[in-house]
Amino acid sequence: MNSNARTITKTPHKDDIIQVRVAGRKLVGKDIVQLTLESLTGEKLPDWEPGAHIDVMIPGDSSEPLIRQYSLCGDYHDNFRYEIGVLKTVDSRGGSRFIHEHFTVGTVIKISEPRNHFPLVPSSNYVFVAGGIGITPLIPMVRKAIEGRKPWKFYQLAENNTRRAFPDIVDNFPKDHTIVHFSDENGMMDLELLAKTFEDDTDVYACGPAGLLDGLATISERQDRWRFHCERFSPREFYDAEEDKSFTVVIDSSGDKVLVPPGKSCLQSLREHGLKLDWSCKEGVCGTCETDVLEGVPEHRDSVLTAEERASNESMMICVSRAKTSYIKLRL
Repeated sequence: MNSNARTITKTPHKDDIIQVRVAGRKLVGKDIVQLTLESLTGEKLPDWEPGAHIDVMIPGDSSEPLIRQYSLCGDYHDNFRYEIGVLKTVDSRGGSRFIHEHFTVGTVIKISEPRNHFPLVPSSNYVFVAGGIGITPLIPMVRKAIEGRKPWKFYQLAENNTRRAFPDIVDNFPKDHTIVHFSDENGMMDLELLAKTFEDDTDVYACGPAGLLDGLATISERQDRWRFHCERFSPREFYDAEEDKSFTVVIDSSGDKVLVPPGKSCLQSLREHGLKLDWSCKEGVCGTCETDVLEGVPEHRDSVLTAEERASNESMMICVSRAKTSYIKLRL
């Protein structure tokens, strides 16, 4: 059973942007920096729950900043500071590299209020599987499971000890609940064997590379003993743009009709029409551009909506999804 259940939250608008200061910075793994963010005024920051993330506005060369999403990995009881972990990637589009080079203690930055597409659901038993920097949303989940006295297991997958993320935190988890697997020493984790250890009625949470998530998702779809939840940093599927067909978007508030041709996204076409829209990843993984569908049938291409939410056709991610029908009416 594939249950990627989530809480649908309102997309943050420009009025929800918060200015914060980098109050702390430390290395927590190879090319991984942990940033502590605090309000400029010393006031409390908005509440959040495990699985939540924030948008971070990164100054760029254009008039619009780069926007990147980072999971909150600190103490969800602490309303005065947020913590995020940022991996500097080799193929960075500029975001993580800029953060590593310029976000020093004292730097003032803009972030969004937290939102959560990856909530920890109530359960009688949990398993957490972290690959690389995918550990960040799982750290507060483990803490909440401990706090709630729920049975849990935590698996950290890494190449070797040098490339582990947040080793100090993981090493302080109860040893009888924690398994660290190094692929350099033991080979890649056998996901089929791992899945056989999951007890009935368990909620399995995973975050990390696509191979890990795709493997567990495939296994989960063949069984109904446990439920699978994951958060992706990259799209699960890629679509051939050459097969795209044009369609028309009807804007509910104005009645305007906007043509979306092949090779151009709904988001791009609407922005060219003059609409100011919230967007970020342009890959269908962050949920920022989720828009209500009033008429027509969307062709879902995102990695956020659950199977049930896709089937309902009540919303779509306009950065990647298109229309199966000749037109689609959106609440804009």
